[in-house]
Amino acid sequence: MVKRASAYLATVDPAIEGQGGSKPTFRAACQLVGKFKLSRAQAIQLIETEYSPRCKPRWSRDEIEHKVDDAIEETKGEAPIEDRPLKKAKRVHSDAAPSNDFEHSDSDAPDAPPAFETVGMDAEAAKLPLLKILGPAEIFAPLPPLEYLVEQLVVRGTALQILAYGSSGKSWLGFHMAVACAAGAAFLGRFPTKQCRALYLDFENGTREARRRIQANTKARGIASAGLALGLCSMPSMYLDDPRFIGEIRRLASEYDLFIVDTLRAATRGEENASEARKPIDDIKAVIEETKGALVVLSHTKKVSQSVTKIDPREAGRGSSAIFDAFDAVLHLAYEEGQPLLATQTKGRSGRFVEPFGITIVDTENGGVDVVAGDAPDVEKESPSGAFAAKCDAAVAFLKSQPVGSTGRALRDATKCNGVTMGRVTDFLVRNGIIEDRSTRPGSPVWYYRGSVGQ
Repeated sequence: MVKRASAYLATVDPAIEGQGGSKPTFRAACQLVGKFKLSRAQAIQLIETEYSPRCKPRWSRDEIEHKVDDAIEETKGEAPIEDRPLKKAKRVHSDAAPSNDFEHSDSDAPDAPPAFETVGMDAEAAKLPLLKILGPAEIFAPLPPLEYLVEQLVVRGTALQILAYGSSGKSWLGFHMAVACAAGAAFLGRFPTKQCRALYLDFENGTREARRRIQANTKARGIASAGLALGLCSMPSMYLDDPRFIGEIRRLASEYDLFIVDTLRAATRGEENASEARKPIDDIKAVIEETKGALVVLSHTKKVSQSVTKIDPREAGRGSSAIFDAFDAVLHLAYEEGQPLLATQTKGRSGRFVEPFGITIVDTENGGVDVVAGDAPDVEKESPSGAFAAKCDAAVAFLKSQPVGSTGRALRDATKCNGVTMGRVTDFLVRNGIIEDRSTRPGSPVWYYRGSVGQ
């Protein structure tokens, strides 16, 4: 019933001060407690989190409680059971013979239980769907083309995760993407963008530093600030996993196309190693899929004692693997002292993988800071020899002949390797950028040939 009430509430026009905003709010409150039979607490919470954020100005908590109380009185319906005071049953004394407490009459019982869809609802409420089902005509209709906000990287209706080591420059990259998309300028000077409205949700840098970085980026690119379709919310008063946050995203989805979150760990309070850590991402994805927006989330990679280029990119992100699963695409930025960042796409549900490339942050002569893409930095290659080199050559030759990829078992069979040797071969080829695993299921690799790094 709460879900159905929420669906109804989304159709109610927001209250606007000076335009009779009290009336639609009161009518909505009457519907929640009358038609949908919500408790007082449920009605107050829904109005506060899903309806009030769309109103101008928002209703205060006291005002919402007053509206709901008036609605309960207006509908004159008995309050839901959870709002009723507890009553003690009275014992009736009688000289009559005691009756069997377990006997009762079924004369007033219904012939069959009511259908699930109409329990506790009138006909109009029952029409609101719980699930959206596509029939054959919709399933097999021509697929619309992908609409990129950032060519090859950010698609409308999807979520991209950018993984990078701490203090490696990922925030500069995030601010640069926001400015580039808001201005319709090429991202990193390489990837064309479709001009859109961008909102930067900064949970790490603070307002002054966030503004400084945005100003430095626009100065480096010569982008005029006037009319720039860019918004900044620094150090928000609520986290992504706050139940009220999704209501804010739903409200802002009419004002912005691209949401950039910096960073995932700073923006959430829950346990990052639990599978539930993906829920805030799933909730936002549901909204952007409906509104054709896009989500980009900056995240930290795991801390290691050696160069982060040695980590398997699929396992580089902090927290549960469910977080990796939640995103449609993942871009991993490997940091090595004195070298440009090495950007490698480790997941892409659009089916279009970007070749590895380098990212450099440079100071410009006019005091700006620019972020630019270049060729992938050179990665030191190992020199296999003997039987091991032959196994590597066999693996590469086989994967070249498999444009749709190969499972680990098929690759072992083709190269006649045991499990240990196969692991050494694939590790070597991955480190040198020759093959990659595009599977989204840990432990079930699907290997693809990709060529040498920079090729």
